[in-house]
Amino acid sequence: MSIFEYNEEMEMKKIRESEYKSGKEDGIAQGIARGAALGEAETIISLIRKKSQKGLDINEIADILELDVCYVKKALDLLSENPDKTDMQVAELIIGLV
Repeated sequence: MSIFEYNEEMEMKKIRESEYKSGKEDGIAQGIARGAALGEAETIISLIRKKSQKGLDINEIADILELDVCYVKKALDLLSENPDKTDMQVAELIIGLV
């Protein structure tokens, strides 16, 4: 076999390794982004919960936290429907991971 001969098995192995590495890197990047989004959402949910417990209404909370009123309403609805869930669990519901 000369160096110019095509080795299909070797080429397929190289392609598989390359695609695996690329897929793994993409998966890691997506996981990091999803984790960051979830962490941010958890923090916001926690703040919304605390402001609500202090007796602030939806508009006041949205104004203080500089959030959309619809987002705050959705968060408060989920918190009232799921009082036993943690802030993280409510955050997962909001961003659609669960």
